Amino acid sequence: MSYTNFRYRFLRSGPLLRVMTNPPSSYENWTREELIARLVQLDDSPKLNTTSSASSKKIPDKPFSFASYSRRKIALKFCYSGWEYNGLAHQLGHTPLPTVEAHARLIDSSAGFEGCGFERCGRTDKGVSAAGQVVSLWVRSSQKFQPSPTKAATDPPEVAYDTESSNLLGDFGTFDDDIVEASNTSIAPVADTSELRYVSILNRVLPPTIRVLAWSPVQDDFSARFNCKYRHYKYFFSPTGLDLSLTREGASRLVGEHDFRNLCKLDPAKQITSFKRRIIRADISPVGDGMYVFDLVGTAFLYHQVRHIMAILFLIGAGIEPPSVVSALLNVAPGAETDHSPLEVVDRKPEYQMADGLPLMLWDCGYSENDVRWQTDSEANLYHELDSILARSTVHNVLDSHFLEAAAQYHPPPPQPFPLPTTGVDISSGSEAFNIPLGGGTSKRVVTYVPLLQRKRLESVEVVNERWRIAFDFTVGVGKDERTGKKGMGFDPSSIHPQAGDSIVFEFRSGAHSAVQSTYDNPCTPLEGGFNSGVITVADNLEVDAPGLPQIRLLVNSTEPLWFFDQAGGLCREGAVLSANPTSSQTAGGFVENASRVPASPPPSSSTSSDSPSSSTGSTTGEAASAQSTGSNTGYRDAVSGAAVLFGLVIGLL
Repeated sequence: MSYTNFRYRFLRSGPLLRVMTNPPSSYENWTREELIARLVQLDDSPKLNTTSSASSKKIPDKPFSFASYSRRKIALKFCYSGWEYNGLAHQLGHTPLPTVEAHARLIDSSAGFEGCGFERCGRTDKGVSAAGQVVSLWVRSSQKFQPSPTKAATDPPEVAYDTESSNLLGDFGTFDDDIVEASNTSIAPVADTSELRYVSILNRVLPPTIRVLAWSPVQDDFSARFNCKYRHYKYFFSPTGLDLSLTREGASRLVGEHDFRNLCKLDPAKQITSFKRRIIRADISPVGDGMYVFDLVGTAFLYHQVRHIMAILFLIGAGIEPPSVVSALLNVAPGAETDHSPLEVVDRKPEYQMADGLPLMLWDCGYSENDVRWQTDSEANLYHELDSILARSTVHNVLDSHFLEAAAQYHPPPPQPFPLPTTGVDISSGSEAFNIPLGGGTSKRVVTYVPLLQRKRLESVEVVNERWRIAFDFTVGVGKDERTGKKGMGFDPSSIHPQAGDSIVFEFRSGAHSAVQSTYDNPCTPLEGGFNSGVITVADNLEVDAPGLPQIRLLVNSTEPLWFFDQAGGLCREGAVLSANPTSSQTAGGFVENASRVPASPPPSSSTSSDSPSSSTGSTTGEAASAQSTGSNTGYRDAVSGAAVLFGLVIGLL
């Protein structure tokens, strides 16, 4: 029986026929007033109670007691496609946790990440994929245990974590997360019973773009992060326009221990002072279909290190820069690089754009054979599934190549200026624009090329770190009434005066709110390219100053005025605005008055309801001033990350 027939029979059931007088066959010809009257009649009609008293008294489900089950520490190896997610690191937001917790129940969700001792090997940035990411955590076990004679089940593992920055994270990951100790220790099993099918359980609830490949039993003091011996990254690229012999020569200069401060992005919040890292392998080889791969293996990596290195290798391969520029960038102090001819000292990073993140993959995380024993289960054969994905991707590739072939009949390809040693093109004259490759089909269009070592230098590490240490945070409540201090409308405070290097920390209260940059003359219109937090939704039952409210941080780099309004709240005209560094001519009061004069407008467009915060332009910093979300609240709607999905599911399992 179709759904339509079922609905028809339901509407014409006996009890409803007594309510409906002369039921019409269609409401299409009814006037608005007639439809309203009909709705009022239905609202006033007695409600049909179709539920028996016995069935209405639902017996509550018996709470699931994790204390009744054994737990053990395991490692999980998984892969994910980076373009589907906003990075690996856990982001606070809605996940499928309730459903997974009900079905899988591997982790005690009430204990959270602290309770399961969750650790990751590396963090990958937005758009970056992984084929061999590893996490370690405590999970529920089906094995039966007996008390250990040497250690109580509630004792934490005896792990001597470093108090200094370990920097043992993946690319884009010198974020020294708080180290979480495991909640208990494993105890010897009574018998060798079959274990839960962790791989199958997780893959049943994970999206197809995240696949758990294997799991391993590990010791109580095992850390996915600190036990890792090396990280292996792959960056895929087309050789078109590149001299691969030059690229390989540049890559070979990376091997060994060097100071990579000029080949990474500095994160002052981490207060890193040592940028020495050891590269084990750096080479280039073909991978088929006309593509090549840059393999980079090292013990540890800095923030955006791989993408900065690839940007320099692209310049070298294009013939724009010599291979010796790699050694120069590593020569941060006199005598730092002694294996080459005399080099210029480059103690501060020149300005340049890093390579695109799409072609980058965390390929493998290496561990000692004594630490992990990877295994899977019989129901977890992923080969066919991933092979099907590859087949469809290959079809897309062929289709795209034929689109290009069809276009080439009418739009001939432009001349290829690179590599320069073979083309002889002069790119310093400024007579013609050209595209500098950045990987992943992206490029930067320039007219006049300035050699890398002649460009403007950024501030030194010491200056950037010191500015961050003395910076001040201006915490602004969004959805908090400045007059009463309670949940309500606007910003609290509504006017602030940050200095260069200070941060505005938007802290969101109950309801749906946003912090959107505008202008003094147009207070309720988003500034094109300006800061936009996206719509942040917080549960209504939280107190106005509850701990762990979601926050988004904006770094300010000047004392120029900044103007914001709460677009999601829809009360800009009523004064839901924020002034940062107002002046005598552009006052905070004038900004509020300008907002009150704005005509009523329709609800916010979809462009303002982005789930992920965007970085600001104008008087905020470029790379360093991207909005960062922190805090913890289950009502916080943030950009979904691959790790957030996996981590939420695993917490539901443990």
